[in-house]
Amino acid sequence: MHNTTPKSHLRQTASPSLWLMLALIIEQPCSGSDLIARYRKRFGLLAPRGLGDFSTIRRLEHLAYIEALPPGSPSRPPDTREASMCFTATPTGIAAHRRWLSCPIDEQRWRTELLARIATGGSLDPQHLLDLIERYGSHANADSDRAERLGTNEANPESLSTLAAGLALQEQQETLTAQRDWAERALRVIHEHAGIGDHHR
Repeated sequence: MHNTTPKSHLRQTASPSLWLMLALIIEQPCSGSDLIARYRKRFGLLAPRGLGDFSTIRRLEHLAYIEALPPGSPSRPPDTREASMCFTATPTGIAAHRRWLSCPIDEQRWRTELLARIATGGSLDPQHLLDLIERYGSHANADSDRAERLGTNEANPESLSTLAAGLALQEQQETLTAQRDWAERALRVIHEHAGIGDHHR
């Protein structure tokens, strides 16, 4: 076990993907492959791209937030192959997840930085500013397309955890729509101000 203080634990684990995967293990012990499949199905849109893989599981083990269940443990799901490594959350992991839920939330870094670049882009040529706004809009478009493909068809759609994930996905979809609409309006305004021809996406 690690004797790291709670605050340093939270600093070491800034990625939401780690906490999302931990939450799934708290909900139900499972193998690594099953965990990744559940993660991508339920939290694919909410989590950073490229994360939520076996390296995240190893990180959780290193922090002593999860541990492997021994073969024959009654906590192992009945459909888990005996040869598969099956993980469960530790008391340390459950406590850390509770602290994370109560921590102040940092705004999405990519969005903050991109908006800062847009705000200072007026000193450059109009096309450079348009490119930045289009980049902002492309993030929203790509994530919106992914949102339409994601569902919350878990085994028990009436469960509270599935309901919560669905509500979070709904909020994200509404946010993406607002971001996409803002990008379209901003592009029109810049085109009009700079006297550039009609904007065609």
